[in-house]
Amino acid sequence: MTRSSVLFGGAATLLALTVLSPPLAASEPTSQQFVTNAVESNLAEVEVSQLALSKTQNPQVRTFAQRMIDDHTKANSELQALAKQKSLKIPDAPDTMHRASLKMLQAKSGTGFDESYISQMNKDHDKAMTLFQEAAASGKVDPDLKALASKTLPTLEKHHQLVSQLAAGESKSTSR
Repeated sequence: MTRSSVLFGGAATLLALTVLSPPLAASEPTSQQFVTNAVESNLAEVEVSQLALSKTQNPQVRTFAQRMIDDHTKANSELQALAKQKSLKIPDAPDTMHRASLKMLQAKSGTGFDESYISQMNKDHDKAMTLFQEAAASGKVDPDLKALASKTLPTLEKHHQLVSQLAAGESKSTSR
C-alpha cells in the first residue's frame, strides 16, 4: 500500500463518516451526549478564538474572537458545574474534528486566516445552535441541562448573527 493510497483512504473514510453519519436531528440527545458535544464545542471555540487573537490584524475579528473567548468560557464553566452535579463525564479537550480545524487554521495567516476563521465560526455556530435546540427540546436530557441549553441559545444566536455580519464584511473587502 502506498502512502498516497493510505492518505486517500483516510480522506475517503473521513468523507464517508461525514456524509454517511446521521444528522444530529435523527435522534434526541441524551444528557451525556449533550454535555460531551457542548463542552467539546465550547473548548474548541475558545482555542480557535485564542488563535485568532494571536493571528488577526483585523480589529473586528479581534473583537469577535475576544467575545467568543469570554462567552464560551463562561458557558463552559456553567455547563461543567452542572454536569459535575449530575455526575456526567466532562471532556477536557475538543473532539477530533475541531482539533483538525484548529490545525488547518494554524497554517494560515493574514486575510486567508480571517476568512477561514469566520467560515469556521459560522459552521460551528450552526451546529451549536442545532445541538442546543435539540437538547432544549429533548425528552432524554435532564431538566436542568435543558434549561441551561434554552438559556444559552440566545447567546449562540447572537454569535451567529455577529459572525454572519463579519462574513458579509469580509466578502465585501475581498471583492474590491
